[in-house]
Amino acid sequence: EVVKQLVRQYHLDTNHVFCTGMSNGADFSYYLARQSRPLVKAIAPIAGTMMAAWDTHLSKQRAMAVMEVHGTADEVTLWDGDMANRDGWGAYLGTEAVVKWWRDRLRLTQSATGVMGAVSYTRWGTDRGDSEYVLYTIAGGKHVWPEHLGNPERSLAQEIVTFFEKHSGKPDM
Repeated sequence: EVVKQLVRQYHLDTNHVFCTGMSNGADFSYYLARQSRPLVKAIAPIAGTMMAAWDTHLSKQRAMAVMEVHGTADEVTLWDGDMANRDGWGAYLGTEAVVKWWRDRLRLTQSATGVMGAVSYTRWGTDRGDSEYVLYTIAGGKHVWPEHLGNPERSLAQEIVTFFEKHSGKPDM
């Protein structure tokens, strides 16, 4: 409802609504992206996941762009998930299971990999270019908002803006 109100009030283009957040904010990004009529064009969840219960009521997607950043030593949102709900937050998927969910629904194929220091990335996309999932894995990374993704000259915030611009449908801003 907030997005709908802002779109109406400020005459925003719904093709240019994006979401990012860390931890629960990242979970919320995934939640928004999985709606039957998502109000977001792309998301950038940081140290987040998808709840296991969502598979029973959230939709499968046609097109979406996701840039996930997650540390392998995250002690809050565990890399391997918590399907047994040992921490009491509710059962949630591990990082690789989240990637698989999106790969399967969007019919993505792996197209690129790379490493810069402790950060590695894998990108999956479509031939049409309408969907992609990029996973940045921080080896030994904890439950924090990283300053950068291996290049100290570009902050994580700058990387997210670049990702959103890529999926805005407009020429580089």
